[in-house]
Amino acid sequence: MPDRESINCRVVTPTGTAFEKKNVTFIKCHGPKGEIGVLPNHSSTISKLSMGDVVIRDADGDSLYYLSEGVLHIRPEEVVILTPSIEPSSSIDKKRAVLSKERALKRLAERGNDVDKSRARLSLLRSEARLTVVKGLN
Repeated sequence: MPDRESINCRVVTPTGTAFEKKNVTFIKCHGPKGEIGVLPNHSSTISKLSMGDVVIRDADGDSLYYLSEGVLHIRPEEVVILTPSIEPSSSIDKKRAVLSKERALKRLAERGNDVDKSRARLSLLRSEARLTVVKGLN
């Protein structure tokens, strides 16, 4: 198999293909054990994806997204990301993410049995991940 200089990347949600990018030179996302970097000629792999930022690099530069969770399928000619939802950095409302983070922190600080701590922790993680994406590349 000849060496490739780029690959195609397709992101699929339950409603269909969210977007497709051709001539991608690098993809970064988060797996359960840390960051996953994909370059052209990567070996075929399937991995679970965790909440966090996704970077997709092509000739136009880096595009940044927030990913809720998903599955990464790497093949020689294409990378497919299957996810319930993905948001480009440009569509994330920073004020809303800040408010969500503040609400989650307040809920986690509350005492009592009527507070769903696991839900508050998940909300905190989502808001922090969105804020990371809004800030730009790490």
